[in-house]
Formats: sequence, C-alpha cells, structure tokens
Amino acid sequence: MAKDVLIYKTMGGTVKETAEKVRLAAKNNIDVFNIMDKPVIDFKKYNRVFIGTAIYASQLPQEITAFLQNNSSQLKDKNVTFFIHGLAPKEEGTEIANSLLNKCLSVNKNSIYYLGGKLDSKNKSIFIKLFYNFVAKKAKIDAKNPNNINEQRIAELLKYAASTN
Repeated sequence: MAKDVLIYKTMGGTVKETAEKVRLAAKNNIDVFNIMDKPVIDFKKYNRVFIGTAIYASQLPQEITAFLQNNSSQLKDKNVTFFIHGLAPKEEGTEIANSLLNKCLSVNKNSIYYLGGKLDSKNKSIFIKLFYNFVAKKAKIDAKNPNNINEQRIAELLKYAASTN
C-alpha cells in the first residue's frame, strides 16, 4: 500500500495539532513534514498529498505559496487535499482559500477543508493581545476565547485521511 504525505506550516500550533490528528487517523501510513524544515520530497513515492496551513491577514504564508509553485509540476497529477485554519467565517474562509490556491498553482485539488481557527493569547505581549482582540471582533467571535474551530469539518478530514483512496 502506497503511503501518503503531509506537509504543513504552523505559527500558533493549530495546524500542527491538526497534522498530528491526520497522522494518527492515517494509522502512521503517512510521512509528515514541517515546511520550515525545508524538506525535499519525492512525490512519486506517495499516493495522496495533504497540505496544511493557515490564512494570515487573508494570505497564505509565503513558504506555502513558494513550495506549491516550486513543486507544481510534481503535484499536478496528484490527489492534493488542503486543510486550512483561519478565523474568518466558514464561507469567507473557504472563498479566500480557493482564491489563494487558484492563484499559486493548478493541481488536481481533491478538496479544501476550511477548519476555522483559534488564537492562544497566553504568554503574548500586550500588543499581540490587542491585535488578537481586533481579529476576534472582525471575525465576530469571543475576544476572550477566539476559537471558531469546526470539529465536524475536522472529523470529515480525519475520516478521509483514514480511508485508502
């Protein structure tokens, strides 16, 4: 049975948490790489490709867009599934994700799972806390506990990761 591969970029830890859940759902039949480790990946070895990231200020991280552009020829015939965290409401977040991904590559996107997001303000400076407050208000979520994680959507992603498509 061919393995899958998961590449992710995290800043606050939410994407890493989801990447770990995907790894467990796939029963370890998946190789997981943090993009910040600058992995060199032979995509021929893999059946499916999972890419996890977040949307920051309505943008994908530069590391993800560069990775997608640099590997677009290897990814174009692959079954690529994106999971994306962000605080935007579901419809807006999904629209942003689709738009950004369409700009930086054209691959056989199996699907995009927009999962919502959360912010952890513990041990953050007052300036970061004020920024988080602003973001939470804009997203119309509780500023004291900015969290709009969509557990149902995460469960759907994990079910897909556990399948052997």
